[in-house]
Amino acid sequence: MGFYPEINYALINRSKETIKVYKTQEDLINFTNPMGKIYPNEVYIYMQHLGENMEGTVRDVKIRCSDGSYRQGVIASGERQPEWENQQDPIHYHYIRKEKIGNETINVFKVRRDTKVFYSNGKLKEKLKAGTEIGLTGNQTGDNYTDCIAVRWINRNGQWKKETSTVYVDLGINEYGSSFDTMSVYGKINGSSGGTSGGSKPKPDRTAPKVWFNGLEDGQKITGDTLHLSIGIHDNKPMHNGCFDIYIDGSHIMKGSIWRDEYPYAFNREIDLEEHGIEEGNRKVKVVVTDDAGNEGVVTSEIRIEKPKPATEFKPVCWIIDNGRKTFKDEMKLLMTFENYGECFFASPPHFSKWALYDGKPETDSGGRNKIAEGGLLGGKHYKNSTYRLKIEETIDISGLEKGKHILYLRCVNNKGKVSDCFIKEVYIGDKEDPNAWIASEIPRNITEPMEIVVGMRDNFPVEGSYAKMYINGDYVDKEYVHVNRDSDYVGKFTFDFPESLIGKGNMEIEFMVYDEEENREKLFVNVSSDMLPQILTSINGGTKEVGVTAIPEKLEENTVINVYSKGTYVAGGQTEIFLNGNRVAHGKIPNVEGSIYKASFNLPKSAKYYGKRIPLKIRVTDTIGRIAEVEKTVYLDMTPKILTAIDGKNGIFSKEIKAAVQEFQKEYGLDINGTVTSSTKRSMYNALIYMTFPLLKVGSKGDDVTKLQQDLTSLGYDVNGIDGMFGNGLKAGVIKFQTDNNLSADGLVGYNTKKAIVKALNKIDTATTTILLQEGSKGEAVIEIQELLTELGYDMDREIIKPGAQGIPENIDENTTIDIYQKGTNIAGGKIEIFLDGDRINYATIPNKQGSIYNCTLNIPKKEKYFNKKIPLKIKVTDTLDRIAEIEKVIHIDRVPYIYTSINGNKETKRGMDGIPDSIDDNTTIGVYMFYKSYSEGDTVYASGKNLVGAHLEVFLNGDIIKEATLPSGDGDTYFYSFDIPMKKEYFGKRVPLKIKVTDIIGKVQEAEKIIDIKWAPQIGTSTNGNKSVRKGSQGIPDEIYENTVIDLYMYYEDYSSEKNIYKDGSNLAGGHVEIFLDDELIRETTIPNEKVNMYNYSFDIPMKEKYFGKYIPIRIKVTDKLGQTSEIRKIVEIVNLPQIYTATNNDNGMRKGIYGIPDSLDKNTLIKLAVCYKNYSGGDKFYGDGKNLGGGKIEIFLDNDRILGARLPKTNRDLFQGAFKLPLKEKYIGKKVTFKIKVTDKLGAISQAEKTVNIVK
Repeated sequence: MGFYPEINYALINRSKETIKVYKTQEDLINFTNPMGKIYPNEVYIYMQHLGENMEGTVRDVKIRCSDGSYRQGVIASGERQPEWENQQDPIHYHYIRKEKIGNETINVFKVRRDTKVFYSNGKLKEKLKAGTEIGLTGNQTGDNYTDCIAVRWINRNGQWKKETSTVYVDLGINEYGSSFDTMSVYGKINGSSGGTSGGSKPKPDRTAPKVWFNGLEDGQKITGDTLHLSIGIHDNKPMHNGCFDIYIDGSHIMKGSIWRDEYPYAFNREIDLEEHGIEEGNRKVKVVVTDDAGNEGVVTSEIRIEKPKPATEFKPVCWIIDNGRKTFKDEMKLLMTFENYGECFFASPPHFSKWALYDGKPETDSGGRNKIAEGGLLGGKHYKNSTYRLKIEETIDISGLEKGKHILYLRCVNNKGKVSDCFIKEVYIGDKEDPNAWIASEIPRNITEPMEIVVGMRDNFPVEGSYAKMYINGDYVDKEYVHVNRDSDYVGKFTFDFPESLIGKGNMEIEFMVYDEEENREKLFVNVSSDMLPQILTSINGGTKEVGVTAIPEKLEENTVINVYSKGTYVAGGQTEIFLNGNRVAHGKIPNVEGSIYKASFNLPKSAKYYGKRIPLKIRVTDTIGRIAEVEKTVYLDMTPKILTAIDGKNGIFSKEIKAAVQEFQKEYGLDINGTVTSSTKRSMYNALIYMTFPLLKVGSKGDDVTKLQQDLTSLGYDVNGIDGMFGNGLKAGVIKFQTDNNLSADGLVGYNTKKAIVKALNKIDTATTTILLQEGSKGEAVIEIQELLTELGYDMDREIIKPGAQGIPENIDENTTIDIYQKGTNIAGGKIEIFLDGDRINYATIPNKQGSIYNCTLNIPKKEKYFNKKIPLKIKVTDTLDRIAEIEKVIHIDRVPYIYTSINGNKETKRGMDGIPDSIDDNTTIGVYMFYKSYSEGDTVYASGKNLVGAHLEVFLNGDIIKEATLPSGDGDTYFYSFDIPMKKEYFGKRVPLKIKVTDIIGKVQEAEKIIDIKWAPQIGTSTNGNKSVRKGSQGIPDEIYENTVIDLYMYYEDYSSEKNIYKDGSNLAGGHVEIFLDDELIRETTIPNEKVNMYNYSFDIPMKEKYFGKYIPIRIKVTDKLGQTSEIRKIVEIVNLPQIYTATNNDNGMRKGIYGIPDSLDKNTLIKLAVCYKNYSGGDKFYGDGKNLGGGKIEIFLDNDRILGARLPKTNRDLFQGAFKLPLKEKYIGKKVTFKIKVTDKLGAISQAEKTVNIVK
């Protein structure tokens, strides 16, 4: 291995040792650098030996690499040696992209080798593999982190997960690795270029403080009883509550506080070794600096302590502490510490102690021409063992120095003439100018692949320490440190990688910000574009994606999921389509959101027509400007034998039940309700099926379900913060906005109602054709496909739906059930089917060997007593021509079904089904229903036990409307009866309508009977009394008690039943009809309805008062017959009441007058009121009074203004007439007022008569 000759001397740390600097002459191998080879003229090797023989392997060298970083390594021109295999290299991380997750935007970095993650307390959390992506939130860039980096996001297996609290990723810079800053100081920084180690990791938004020793290096000898420490600190934020701790060999020696706004900063501490019991020998010194956030910086050094020698023989020691700057203009500040041993300090003859600052080495001084400043030393603080210390802070005028680079040294001389020289640092003096920067590489106008962009820099001071940042469209992308030109320290360059993730993203502005060491900056801008044609990648069942259709095998099973990935500049908002054998079987809109690659997943169609043959599979992606990418492959779709089942023989036929189910689906999901299946309806069914199989989706959910949700909400115009398959806060916000817009509970949870609303919203933006695919009467496999869809969606089609396996056969079937068995598969034709019931093979057949994809057979349950009323196994076995077997089995219970018989209007002669109901009925017809089970036992037994009818449900439908329903009562009979009337609705009358009766027993067995009937109008009867205009239907207008003066008003009409609320229909068929009135079955009145054209007829009559009717309840019946013979009757039980009669007179009047008419208009306290009470005689003859036996024991009450002022009991004697007289006990409040005077008589049966009048009360 060869090197160029020595070119200059430099120091890589602040030791007194001078080292040589070499350049590489040929390709070298750095065994500690994972980058591999180190190329010529790219690397400086700082060697810590002065030997000229550099052949062979050189160890322990400092390497400044092309990216500006420094490493300690081993280099050689030969092969890798075994002993170097396990050497470690620093972990690095590099910026990849900016990404939005939920409401947060993070900077994404990738770690380059295995590392560890810690909690804030330093406890190990987990290990990360090389290549893992980590996310920094907010303004974090990772630039200032060297030992560890605070993160909240970690990408595991392609899924971002936010940590519940900040964790720290260890960047693992070990003792072989270092940065330039670390190499500039003495001592090991505990294996970290940032000065942090162990303990707590950096908190967000601030780095751990960097810590170093000034003037203390490993192996340094300390003579005396005092250890002088000068400690340097650098942090990225002010430290107002910081502290430091000093340890020697693990023992805590000292603690102090730190308050600092500006950096770098240094402080000094002296440790009395004797006081702390520190003996001679090798000792480890450690300083821990803790900032306000609890981040720790650590520096250690191993020193050797020796006993002090005679004080007068030692030369003085001095430390120089500056403020860390490299560039100055007119002045600089120095803090100098001097230490001397002796009985006096710096002020006794023959010499005065002094110091001097030199530009260059003091020994090269000729007459003091390179001396910058000097001063005397006087005083100092006395310590043990005759040790004295003096601190001086001086401001040095450097305005007289030439501009450019200067190397500063400090010399001090004590009073004994002892001299000590100390190198300070290399500085630059002059006016600092802003850097000059330019784009050094050629950037094409259209970037189509990843590339390097080089930015050049020139400055009037050395550019080392400068850096540059790259932004694209205002977003931070990368940060690079300068690579200094090998020929000039004033020229450098930065190399950036254009992110692959931005390829194809269209027009963009690239901005470079170039900063020198003092943060002066210059901006550069360049506008570029990047366009990408649509591209397709595929995978199956979520596997690894590959370009084109490479990932799709030639043979596909029916449950295969095809994943299509599309990318390109304008694919967002485009669409993906899948074609099988030329038919478009699936398509979807590509989300119109920011991203670089988009995923869609498609299930192979269930239609058997695609299976068992080689057919073309084509995938097409169309971007928003019409550019198309297509990939195609011939595939074979294979299907093993499958068994599907249903009952009652209607599968594959688009029946009215299927139409009703389709209409129900269309109504529920906001489609046109026409009962036909269009492409829109079919696609909506698949969408609904996908969503209804999703679990409850919420924050934390992840996977394809969430991806589908994100895609659909995006196509509906809602912001979900990207499509990544993760349910974060961004998606939750989009869900809440959708729920709010659709009047749903805005909780961010995607449950049943929200999923249904999403499908409805997708239907509204569906632009698919409305061409009818299926309608009532259609047949074939396409109908079966719709049946399967509707079944999976939960729509009841009256047990007509084909289902996989034995799912189409209910556990309970009945004697009339027909089981439909469907077989499908690639090689099913020519196979065989066997059916077993309770172990008996009851059917065997060969599947037809003809072209087709699905075959079916029908099984009728054999009507044998041994199969009824118990659980027995039903097994179906299908074998294809390759001897592949599909077998299903189910335990079933075979029950009897209810039988229905009917009659009308109480007729005891019943007939089966609806035969007991005539073809024409009216609105007064009462229908009777009889229900029972048929017996299959031998002998004459007609009925089986009816226990399953107890609690059964009866429903009656008229013209499709449910008009009656009831639960059958309990009982122990074998038959049950229920009767009902036809409801009065105009749409039922005057036409033929279907009447259906449905009985469902308690085990779910159903029997139905249906008939078309003609419903006619019957006369309607309304009643009231005594001219009351409030007419009530039927007998409701007749009171329960009928008196001598009661007149019953009868109204006859036809009811309209129209929606316009017309009361009466045309009554012409009533004219000429007949009315009959019966009391206690005795005809008491009859009349013919006038032959007039009106809509309602009125007839009034009174009840004949006969003694035989009094005091008992008797029926009154009214019968109306129109001229068409339609009859209506009403009936009511009433009581005919003979009321007490009241007669009155006053003073000397001899004639009694009925009621209250015998009372004058004015009364006073002396008015004598005469009162007589009796019953009217209805028995005939000359007798005036009726039998008064019910008056005795009654009572008389007198009221004034509702105040009861008098009351008396009638004597319990058998009289026909009761008489009496009384005067009013008037109170002052009645005098001079009009009041209501009332007499109330109640007989002992409770019949009441009252008479009242308004009178004047006078004195």
